[in-house]
Amino acid sequence: MEKNKKERIISRIEEAKKEFPTHKEILDFYKKVFLFQEEIKGNDFPSLEIKKDIIDDKIKKGLPILSGKDTPNVDLSPVSPFFHRLLDLLKDENQLFKEQVPILKEKINQNKEVLDHLFKALINGNNEIIDKRAKDFEINKEILYFLLTTFMKPYLEKITEATIEMIDENSWLRGYCPVCGHDPMFSELFGEEKRRYLFCSFCGARYHVMRIFCPFCENSEQKTVHYLMIEGDERYYIDVCDKCKRYLKGVNRKHFQTDFFPQVEFIVTLHLNLLAEKEGYKPASFSFLGI
Repeated sequence: MEKNKKERIISRIEEAKKEFPTHKEILDFYKKVFLFQEEIKGNDFPSLEIKKDIIDDKIKKGLPILSGKDTPNVDLSPVSPFFHRLLDLLKDENQLFKEQVPILKEKINQNKEVLDHLFKALINGNNEIIDKRAKDFEINKEILYFLLTTFMKPYLEKITEATIEMIDENSWLRGYCPVCGHDPMFSELFGEEKRRYLFCSFCGARYHVMRIFCPFCENSEQKTVHYLMIEGDERYYIDVCDKCKRYLKGVNRKHFQTDFFPQVEFIVTLHLNLLAEKEGYKPASFSFLGI
């Protein structure tokens, strides 16, 4: 019998723990997160319907689908109880969660509308509202971002699944995500032609870009955009740009013989972050995985 996605994620994480034993603790943590996301994805998140002509017009102008005033508002209050389940799941994970989660739960209970406002601010990229709420609540803003993005990711993935096929993969070719506009978290070389795809850090969209191309500064000079290869391991590589000094980790699917989940590979390749940063390159400005 073919494994479902939850079973495949568990299998890949357990396999990764054996290969990368130093990452066991963080993999166990994210296994809880990923399985929670897969579970709530099956529930009735409100749908977001965007007309094809609006999508075509935005892509033509280089605008992400979820940008602008013509994106419909959605009432997310019906799914807010699942957010409390996430808080209960993670409240004892470490000392920071133990301190911060009860404060956040109390603030949400005092104002039932605040959570919906935070969800909408996150989708609209209004970081100022989230930063202000974190300051008002006197909680760590990175924790607040992590919890909000962890919860919203299944909903955003549903939007992505419903819209990404409406985009001709050769009509975008930009570094930022065509759905939500955020930076990529991982890169992939796929097929015999080694077509290059990026995976969004926020909504999970997979989108095509040119091989020689920096998604952060759009540099396409062959002399200044190149790879750092991993000696003895052909699966992974690091895209680097000598102009903006940013890097992006990636996988060559030709040499990758197991299930591929970008979120998991992002974690098991933490040692590549050290390698890239040792060479003077910087990561993406913000990781919605919280690491």
